[in-house]
Formats: sequence, structure tokens, C-alpha cells
Amino acid sequence: MKVFLSYASEDRASAEQVAASITARGHDVFFDRQSLPAGATFEDRIEEAIRGADAFVFLISSHSVEAGGFALTELGIARKKWTRPGGRVLPVMLAKVDFALLPAYLTSVTVLQPEGNVPAETAIAVESMRRWRFSILKWPAIALAFITAAAMFYIYRPAPDISVIANEPIRWERGFLDRPHQYNILFALSNTGDRAANIVSTQLQTEPPTALIIVSRGPEPSAENATVIQSGSKDENHFVVTLAGAPAASFFWRICATQDTGKTSCSERRNWVPTGNFTPDDAFLIDPKISAKAVLLATAEHGFYVATRNPHRIHYIARDGKILRSVELRAEPTALLAQGNDLLVGTRGPDQLVRLDPATLDVKARTEIRFPPEFHGAFDAPVSSTPVSLARGGDRIWVVTRGGASAAGLLHFSQALTDPVVPPWFKDIAFNLDSLHLASDGQEIWGAVTNVTPASLYQLSPTAVKVFDGHDWEIASCATDILPQGDSLLVPDCKGLIQEVSVGENDLSTGAFIAAALGYKSNALIWTEIYLRRDRRGQVTAFTNNQARDSQMSLLDTLVTRINPKEGLSLVFDVENARVIDLATNGAIVMAILDDGQGHRQTLALNADP
Repeated sequence: MKVFLSYASEDRASAEQVAASITARGHDVFFDRQSLPAGATFEDRIEEAIRGADAFVFLISSHSVEAGGFALTELGIARKKWTRPGGRVLPVMLAKVDFALLPAYLTSVTVLQPEGNVPAETAIAVESMRRWRFSILKWPAIALAFITAAAMFYIYRPAPDISVIANEPIRWERGFLDRPHQYNILFALSNTGDRAANIVSTQLQTEPPTALIIVSRGPEPSAENATVIQSGSKDENHFVVTLAGAPAASFFWRICATQDTGKTSCSERRNWVPTGNFTPDDAFLIDPKISAKAVLLATAEHGFYVATRNPHRIHYIARDGKILRSVELRAEPTALLAQGNDLLVGTRGPDQLVRLDPATLDVKARTEIRFPPEFHGAFDAPVSSTPVSLARGGDRIWVVTRGGASAAGLLHFSQALTDPVVPPWFKDIAFNLDSLHLASDGQEIWGAVTNVTPASLYQLSPTAVKVFDGHDWEIASCATDILPQGDSLLVPDCKGLIQEVSVGENDLSTGAFIAAALGYKSNALIWTEIYLRRDRRGQVTAFTNNQARDSQMSLLDTLVTRINPKEGLSLVFDVENARVIDLATNGAIVMAILDDGQGHRQTLALNADP
């Protein structure tokens, strides 16, 4: 009998012994290139030799089943010749290999696993194959009986038995800005049969068929790369899906798996009933009319203040989502400050500064902002009177004005919103006010200028200004925001680390490292900004906005991080193709305004604590 011996070159020494044992029993063994017939290419001669063989012996080792090896090429030729390998193909376990790594073609027949001498046991198995073939040819009656027995064995032969168990869908990832929510469906394929099963496909089926859209999935089996599940074993997998548009009142779904034999097994047919909560989950839902129109946020004693445009209003929303008060403003809100017992709103058209009662939202004081005409800003341009940033320092209210083609301005008022004063040092920093935003702990006034690289920090007082230019102070060079706290500051550095900075008489010095804001990208092609917020209880939250440095400054992603020096960081959410416009926190609740840069806006109240 002509026998083709397939092996990896690394196993040649063992293969020589196997070939010798088979030859000793009177067989013609194709073993190496010297056995090739003359002529044609190497590959053609290999194929010709396999086609002329009566049996094919495959020596299994980690080398022979390695992808790209020529032994697998020879196995593929054998498979073309004998689509049913029984009685023709003999897999021999030369070195122990996980059955899951073996080609399905080999595991469809019994793999010889020698317990003693590998060459001898292989030769005996080959001899048994010859006797089987010889008996069929010599004794047709016996052969017929054997075929009949074989057919009965085929009917009742050991077979895989696959069951599909699917869990209820889990709320996986919430969709922001009207993007669809994502759900995760976990499932397991269990084989309780007597043979390995080769799974060539898994399907998610729904009624109607278009109810769900598959976003991603676990390893996807195929005819070329089947998932092999041994007897008594199981394989776990998953689908991540979204609903296709507005879902029907109800729909059905199931998971099915198909074997290489064509047999398909399915899970129980179920109604769509997701479980669990999205992460993060809603603390409460905000009225869609408020959500889409919000522009400014601030923390209130018992909840949040939300300023909206069109209509121009201030809303006081409790921690349970109830709207406690809502009042109309005369003009568009442009700045909002809630600090101590103060609630101040800056507006445009007319340019005004308004003090509201923090509880009732009743107007307590109002003043128009008119920047003195004798003062001029950068390039001797007239100064805007539109308030864009507010801070309280001691008994004075500081206001940055900016807007339109006018230059930016800076002035401060008394607590009664009277006595507007332009600081005497205004002209010294007039060229750097285009992106100045103010921050304060109620006493000290600080400003950060962030539209230039490097950035700069300013310590302001009615009589003097201290400038910490980023060219001279590395601490200030990447300060996209600043958070004063007594005699120190929290400042993000050029690596996204939030540092505690001590303030001296005329200098700044780096103190303790607080945390690393998540999402910071140290990349010349990306513009990253980190902003800091602190609520009335001292909880610090950071949000990071990343934009591409292209002509459109395209939005990449935004991340919100809770910062606890003792417990570390916790990610509240991460949203792609969006930015946070404003953020406020109150205890475990984070309220944020998201914008996608395409005219869509959403305001969320989320549970930040797990």
C-alpha cells in the first residue's frame, strides 16, 4: 500500500523512525523529496504523490499545525482527495497538542495517541487500514456485511450535542447626544455529546429581522476557522447590539449556532427585556426643552442652577430632578456664578450683571455694564461690555467682558453691583484678555490665559497684578484652568497631571501631586484642555476635551473624571465626537452639558459614584 507521510521538518528524526516501521511491514512510504517523481514543480509533485497514495499519515506536533507550515498544505491536498477521511487519513499525536488547535478535518476521525512506541503503534494502525481495504476487495460478501455494519455505526455513531444558552441582554453603554444605547448579549455553546463539535457560524436572529443592529461581537467562527468544542466543554461568546430605530412594542430574539454538518441549534425564543443599568446611570432625567437649550451650570445648595437660551431662563433643579423655580431673564445669559450666598448672572442684549436670590431666584440687584469709553483695549480698539466670566474676591465682584469685534475688558464692582472700577494696571495685560477666565475661592482672584502657548496665570487685586508667564514659569505653561484653594492652587500641567501649587509672595512652587486627569493626549496633532470644578463639599471633578488641530478643530472625545486624593480617580463617562460645554457637581451627582459641534446639545444628570 502506498502511504504518504506528512510531518514538519522540525520532526524529521521522529518521522524517519515512523517511515522505517511502516516500510518494514511491506508498504511503499513517501517520506521525503527523494521520493518525488521527476518533472513538474515541487508543489505539483507533492500533489501528484498524495493523489497516488492509498493512505495519508499526519504526524501531529506544535510545528506541523502551525499556520503557514507546509504540512497543513499537504493536509489540504489530502482533504480534496478524501472528503471523508475515514479509513484513509491517520492522524498520529507525535507530541501533545491541544485538540482545540487541530484542524477540524483531523478531529473528524479518531486521532491515534500512542501510549508506547510511536513508530510501532503507527505501523500497526497503517496495517489495520490495509487489511480493511483488502478484505473489502477480496470478500465482497464480507465487505457488504462490513459496509452494512459501518452504516449502522454511522447512524448510531457518537455525535456532538450542542445546546445554546443565552442570557438576558444587559444595558451596556449608554448613548449620548441621541446616539443609540448599546446592549451586551452573553451566550454559551455547550457540547454534551460524545464527539467534538465544529461550529462554523453563530447568528443573532430577531422577529422582525431588522429589530437589532450588531455593533460588535466576540470571535466569529467560519468554515475556514471553526470553533471546536470538545465533548463535555463549552464556549462563551457575546454580541453588542443597538436597537434599530424606534423599537416595536415587543420583539423576539434568539441565538443560533451551526455546525460543519449543517445542523443548527438555537437558544430559547425570548421577548426583548434588557436588565441592569447603563453606566453611568441617570440620577434623574432633565426636561428635553431644558436639556437641549442649556448653556451654563452652577451648583446650588440643594441641587443645580441651569441657564438656558431661547428662551432665556434660569432654572433651579433639585437633586431629585424636581424643578423648584424657573424665572425668565430679560436677556441672553453669558456668565453664571454661584458662590456662598451669591447667585450672579451676566447677560448680553443688554449687557447686565444681575444678582438673584439663591432660593427664590427673585432679582435683588441689577446693573448695566458700560465699559468706560476712555479706556481702550488691545490695538486701541473699543472694549466690549458683555460679561463672560465672573468671580467674587472679598467684597468685590470681578467681571471679564468680551464679544464681537471689540476688545476684551476687565473691571470689578462692589457687592451692591455699584462702583464699577477698571483696575489701574488694565493696559498692562489688555493684549492677553482674549481668553482670560476667572477663578476664586471667595477671597483671592486668579485668572488663566489659555489661548496662547505657553499659557499664563494672573493673581489679581484692585491695586496690582502678578503675572506668572508660562515662558518663565513651567508650572503655568499648560494651565488650561485653575482652581484656587486658600494659599494654594490646583493646576493641570503639560502631562495632564493635576498639581497642588503653593503660592508665595512672588513665586509659585509645585507641591503634592493630586491626580492625573483621564483622557489627556500628549500629541502635537491634538489640542487638549482640562477644566476643574469643585462643589460646595470640596469634591473636585475634571473634564478633558480633545480636539484635532485641523482647520475645523474637529471634536475627538471628552472625559469626565472624579478626583479623590485618598481613593484615586473614577471615570464618570467618556464620549467620542463631543465636548463638555459646562459642568457642575453636587455630591454624587454630576451635571454636564454635552455638545457634538453639529448643533446637538444634551444636558445630563448622572450618578458619579458606582
